[in-house]
Amino acid sequence: MISRLALVQCVFFAALSHNQDVTEARGFGGTGASAGSKPNIVFILADDLGWNNIGHHNGVTRSPNIDALYTEGLTLNHSYSHKWCAPTRAALMTGRLPYHTGIEHGNLGSYDAPEFLLALSAEWTFLPATLKAAGYSTHMLGKWNLGHWAEWYMPTHRGFDSYLGYLSADEQYYTHYKWPPYSGGAGSLGYTASLPSLYNITDLTNGTGKATAEYDGVYSTYMYAAEARRIIAAAADRNAAAPHAEGGAPFFLYLAAQSIHTPLEAPDEYMALYPDAPDERNNSDARVIHAMVTALDDLVGNVTGALKSGNLWANTLVVFTADNGGDTHGNNYPLRGGKFTTWEGGLRVVGAVSGGALPASCDGGVADGLVHICDWHATFAHLAGVTINATGPRPLDSINVWPHLASCGAQPSPRTALLHHYDGPTQGAYREGDLKLIIGSMTPFCWDAAYPLEPSKHCTPGTGDPHPRDWACSPCKSEGPQPCPSESPCLFNVSSQADPLEKTNIAVEHPEIVKAMVAKYNALGADTCTPHLGSCLDYIGVADEPKLVAQTVASMHVGPLPNAGDPHPAAPTTPPPPPTAPTAPPPPVSPQALAGRWALDDGGGVVVVTAAGPTAIRVSTTAAKSCWDAGTGTVEGSVINLNATSAACTRFGVGTVSAADAAALQVKWVCSKPGGASCSWPGWSKAP
Repeated sequence: MISRLALVQCVFFAALSHNQDVTEARGFGGTGASAGSKPNIVFILADDLGWNNIGHHNGVTRSPNIDALYTEGLTLNHSYSHKWCAPTRAALMTGRLPYHTGIEHGNLGSYDAPEFLLALSAEWTFLPATLKAAGYSTHMLGKWNLGHWAEWYMPTHRGFDSYLGYLSADEQYYTHYKWPPYSGGAGSLGYTASLPSLYNITDLTNGTGKATAEYDGVYSTYMYAAEARRIIAAAADRNAAAPHAEGGAPFFLYLAAQSIHTPLEAPDEYMALYPDAPDERNNSDARVIHAMVTALDDLVGNVTGALKSGNLWANTLVVFTADNGGDTHGNNYPLRGGKFTTWEGGLRVVGAVSGGALPASCDGGVADGLVHICDWHATFAHLAGVTINATGPRPLDSINVWPHLASCGAQPSPRTALLHHYDGPTQGAYREGDLKLIIGSMTPFCWDAAYPLEPSKHCTPGTGDPHPRDWACSPCKSEGPQPCPSESPCLFNVSSQADPLEKTNIAVEHPEIVKAMVAKYNALGADTCTPHLGSCLDYIGVADEPKLVAQTVASMHVGPLPNAGDPHPAAPTTPPPPPTAPTAPPPPVSPQALAGRWALDDGGGVVVVTAAGPTAIRVSTTAAKSCWDAGTGTVEGSVINLNATSAACTRFGVGTVSAADAAALQVKWVCSKPGGASCSWPGWSKAP
């Protein structure tokens, strides 16, 4: 059993770097990985880490290990992720841009939306499976968030040899309980009567089984540091017996860190490093955020320290980045916006590449080319000397950016365009070269340069600017919500030499450029995986089906750890019933069979379905209160995927068709709003 004390001592190795230099010499004569060897690859993904949350950018937070990745490596000055977490992770794993993954508009695997059970399609070949084909051992630590409602969608069934982490979007750092805890009552966090116990669970999985009690009460950063050192030590032992150059197996470690996502929790030893920051957590998050970043930094130091002490650094590539910009408790100064927005503060993330596999001439350099998180799939495949299995519901988007990196940014990035986000013609962002098109209105919160010694602030209309000298806040104060409607989009030149802070909308001066970029934006977006519950996802079932609830609990192996101390422990449960024989799937239906009048089960009116092609339908209605007055969809077997968009609402739904006979068709719906919020639709019954 690993004690908390042992883990703290393990982390102390990295903590030494706050006071002394532990840097080791680079291998391969500083020329990068040799042509005949496959580098070890370590990918560290921070959660909700803002641009200005690291010492390298703000000069105050203690993050020497992260800072060293910049000073002893290459800065990625235009490194991009999605505007929130799960689509970013899907892009990395599949090599597709978020709009091609099916989850651009929401998360997967969150217990706060349990009314539909989804996972990324089993047709995708995930990054670890790509690297395994090249002989890599593959390991993952931390946040999964890509679907887990059946065991075959979990990390060790998608290409990872080992996994320790949590499957949903967020959890508590010490108890490893789902966060926020279930507070009771219908409508609370997407509560459904059949799944109340899934809120008060320990979401900590070791492979496909529940993690043991040795981690109870252990701060997650310590836990991942210990496991990362174990994985690297095992690789060092293998390398000593059979070096890579002689055919030894390289390894891939994906460390999806929990920090600095909510809940905001940090050990006292890290809080003590910031006595001058505001110390009342209910008044300011600054002190605990500093502490959490320094704890994250020690996790990075454990990884780099283990690589160096194990003589692996010389043939390892280390990538450090984040899943999105900082949330409101973080800080993205001087970039505009943050998580959930398509301003640069939500999409442009910290990024550095280091390790002996990178030429020593890149140390301290800056690469200004575009790099999207999906590009690491092709880049790592190139370094591994393997061809990606590109089969799947959408074509491969990943681009090999290694020539750009290996030249220290001198050779232009092969990525020249990027569809950041597509939510139809009225909401999204597209970049081409240095120009960025934004469509849709957003409140452009900005960041106060006085942070981090004072609480993070974001300006909102009417509140005034608390620090007028900090020009990064002035656009918020003067503009209020930025209007970029589809009929008048915004255009910014976001190159480092022009307007990276998105202060000046140049759309009026360049109408032809705007028109051309809007056309490209919509042309690319036409291939998006919509509706939200679309073909890029595997639809496992509806959570109010008892057998699926039992399957979910059994496949996740979840349950409270002994003495976890959660204020809302789950009630004792009875063993799941024995498995039942599978039922035959409903018969397939055609658009022609669906054509006609349908009565809404809530008595709200009648909808009319017309066939629009071999697999397509259109929906309309004259009901006064309905989302059904306009919509298009596709039919796949017995499943209808429907996108209902009207002046009243926008919804994405999956309907399952059943029939006692040909004249008694019924449709049961599960739907969601843009962003993944849940909703409800009445069923349909075939009207006479």
